[in-house]
Amino acid sequence: MPRNTPRGSHADRRTAGSVQGRFQIGYQLPRDVGVGLALSYSEPFGLKNRSFARDFVGGVNVGFFADWR
Repeated sequence: MPRNTPRGSHADRRTAGSVQGRFQIGYQLPRDVGVGLALSYSEPFGLKNRSFARDFVGGVNVGFFADWR
């Protein structure tokens, strides 16, 4: 057991991949400014069905972005 791990808890030492998809839409404003929205979804693979990480990894993400140059 690692030194900093409390007794009885098990650190998750596995790694897994994820599949991600994203949809973005934006608009170019005057003066070289672009704004938009993004909607994405990710899902882990390679995790065991009993893994506690399945409840915390992946899902729907919504975002706003702005770019100026």
